[in-house]
Amino acid sequence: PLHFEPADGGVGRACRGRGNASEAGGGSNFILLEKVPTQASCMRHCLRTPGCTGIEFGNKVCEVWTGEISTTAAVDDFACYRVAQGPGGDLKAYPHATRATSTIPKDKALPLVLGPGRQCRGRSVRDRSVADYDAEEAPDLAACEKMCLIREWCTGIEYGPGRACGLWRTRIGATVAKRGVVCIPSRNNVAGNATLVEIGGEVII
Repeated sequence: PLHFEPADGGVGRACRGRGNASEAGGGSNFILLEKVPTQASCMRHCLRTPGCTGIEFGNKVCEVWTGEISTTAAVDDFACYRVAQGPGGDLKAYPHATRATSTIPKDKALPLVLGPGRQCRGRSVRDRSVADYDAEEAPDLAACEKMCLIREWCTGIEYGPGRACGLWRTRIGATVAKRGVVCIPSRNNVAGNATLVEIGGEVII
């Protein structure tokens, strides 16, 4: 029989392979499943997958690992578990990451109109350059958020249209109306600790 053991505490950790490899080596390390409702469901996917070594779960994104989980990284709202030999218990009983809420003091809140239908800008509505962000692709909003969280320099994300995921490097100080796009700054945009203001929130774009 198999069970799961928390990797470096489990909750608040993202799985990593050799050399702290994450998304770059994902194709050979894990199978990515989207819209998985619970951590227990993610664990069941693992137990049904030959050679599964563990799982990473957060924001309904499930990574079924088949490569070695060598280490972990601190990422809010995610959990990493390794498969181990021995009898296990109820999959629903394992501690899991919960959705984060913003801890930005109201007096430091960004003077922005945020969320769906908004495109990120720099110091003003006309301030936007290709040097302000890294243009990536992500299958959904949660995956784009995660890409930001594992980068210390990321000040926020712009997701859409389609799979476009903009990881901002400069401070987001304004937004403009744009259909099919969502702009979400991280707390890193104010002062350190890159935890997205509304990580995992259901945003209709």
